[in-house]
Amino acid sequence: MANLNADIRTVQSPVNQYGLDDSTFWLAATCPHCGPSSFLMVAATVSSGSPQKPNGHVQYLRCVACRRGAVMNNGVLSPGTTPLPAVDGCPDDVDVAWTEVRSDLSAGAATSAVMMCRKLLFHIAVEQGLAPENDKGRAPTFEQCLAQLREKGLLTPPLEPWVQHIKDVGNKANHDLSVITPEDALRVATFTRQLLVTTYEMPFRMREALGEPEEPLDGATTISV
Repeated sequence: MANLNADIRTVQSPVNQYGLDDSTFWLAATCPHCGPSSFLMVAATVSSGSPQKPNGHVQYLRCVACRRGAVMNNGVLSPGTTPLPAVDGCPDDVDVAWTEVRSDLSAGAATSAVMMCRKLLFHIAVEQGLAPENDKGRAPTFEQCLAQLREKGLLTPPLEPWVQHIKDVGNKANHDLSVITPEDALRVATFTRQLLVTTYEMPFRMREALGEPEEPLDGATTISV
């Protein structure tokens, strides 16, 4: 712990230094980078008052677990905490796309999150055997993707009530400038995550439990997300 800040360099400043044993300059919060609740250490504080009162303060923080940084502006942590957990067992490109969805949600970019969720749905459908283009060179429709997911057993009856809502929100995100609310985006992302869990995480967990190697999809064609 004594070497936690050995790599930090500061500009010349009259601000006093504080020891690691000073509890005033430790903060309990959820790290926006590594997820679980973690202690964040105040690396520097700019304030005219007490550091225990965050209003009007800028606090520079560092997670003691992942050592990445964050800033507390007037009591608001930036970057924001990423909603929804990661999904184990995803291919690298899907994992990157899902991480982008979560980052969009944390930044309030609701429309971008919905559009990326829609791309993930198309990607999974094609990965599961749907042709990426028809004879006219056109991508599959949303309904064709849903039909493919139903055929493969990935779109189960309990998820059906979500489908029309996902379709309506996705159409607004793709075809006009209607406002997508954060609540709508979170619902779309929640549905998408369940699809990712069914498609990737559950088979991954079973292979892990049985000690079996990962098996690629036979003859599957994927599209870039």
